[in-house]
Amino acid sequence: MSRQQSLPARMMPRRLADRLRFDRARRAWRSADMVFVHIPKNAGVSISSVIYGRPLGHYSASDIVRRDPELLHQVYSFAVLRDPLQRAVSAYRFARAGSTAEMGVAEPHRYQTPEFGNFDSFVGAWLVGQNLDEVDGIFKTQSSYVVCEGRVAVRDLFCLSDLPPLTAMLHSRMRADLVLDHRNATDKHIDVTVSAESVDLIRHIYRQDYDLIGAPSP
Repeated sequence: MSRQQSLPARMMPRRLADRLRFDRARRAWRSADMVFVHIPKNAGVSISSVIYGRPLGHYSASDIVRRDPELLHQVYSFAVLRDPLQRAVSAYRFARAGSTAEMGVAEPHRYQTPEFGNFDSFVGAWLVGQNLDEVDGIFKTQSSYVVCEGRVAVRDLFCLSDLPPLTAMLHSRMRADLVLDHRNATDKHIDVTVSAESVDLIRHIYRQDYDLIGAPSP
């Protein structure tokens, strides 16, 4: 093995480290004959651990198609969706806390500002003004992870609020039972009160996700 290959990821050029991480994820996907598109804050750490033994990263379907155009046609693929309001609350708590026992948010100092003092301020003074293509993945739309070239690019979509179909699929394909052990759970000691105005804003900001889930927005 070359000296460059043996370097820790933090010491490699970013592009090389990204390519090596994707190559490791691709080997795991092909070994399992299954691609799980891991949308942040949707119980993905627990699901990835059941399938692959560890999280593989947050690669969107577009990321995968760009790097390996045939992969999603060759192996089974799926993603798990979550109620957008519940996900936004979880993302807010994660950003405020800065980390969980499993993972940390990038640049946590960015979320220790007055706008993050409470959930309503986070939504009305910060989130509403963001370009969702450029924010941290915990705030991106769920549709941005699974829609590629105008269509859903994974074979199946499951909902976190309705686990039996997901657990049945995993048991059928892997003879594995899914136990959501709340790995990477956010700090629920951070109190969150949600106003009607914030509900309306979340419904507007994440309207594509409500359409994707096929459920009425709140």
